[in-house]
Amino acid sequence: MKAISLWQPWATLMALDEKRIETRTRPIGYRGPLAICATKRSPIFCGALIQDEPFKTVLARHNINRFNQLPRACILCIVDLYDCVPVEELRGQRANVWPEHELEFGNFSVSVLGGPYAWLTRNVRPLKVPLPVIGQRGLFEVVCVCRVCGCTDECACEGGCSRIEFDLCSRCVDLKPLTIHHLPLTASEAMPCH
Repeated sequence: MKAISLWQPWATLMALDEKRIETRTRPIGYRGPLAICATKRSPIFCGALIQDEPFKTVLARHNINRFNQLPRACILCIVDLYDCVPVEELRGQRANVWPEHELEFGNFSVSVLGGPYAWLTRNVRPLKVPLPVIGQRGLFEVVCVCRVCGCTDECACEGGCSRIEFDLCSRCVDLKPLTIHHLPLTASEAMPCH
């Protein structure tokens, strides 16, 4: 599965469905499921943002009022990335579609080079338990590992299976999960399928 890492509090805002637009300096051609990962570290200025508006009010609605309440180094949710447009397009016909605070959560200034770009997401699916992951810069791959049987998208169950949740396959949905949870891996760490 494709994934991106975001500094806090932006990663949590995505997981709470309070932020649906991720602004980046480059466009993306990929469309589909996207894992939102919280980085292990965030710049110092990010800690102060939680006391600034609109961050303070929006996060307070979810009982978050301290920066250390925000999870780090983990996958928080899956969203569907459905479009990528220059941010200037959002100033026109699309601007009235988004909540007012959305434009405060990204870089919507227009540069002479045509960027930044708005990665438009929808259908947020928060994970019940954040899964530890080592994030990377840019778009990267994480391997979905079933928490019950250990299958992956590349090495499915015998007879086939599909993802029901990020860490649960269709063959195991009715089985009692093991107490050991498999961690999501980057594509280079995945075990080869035998």
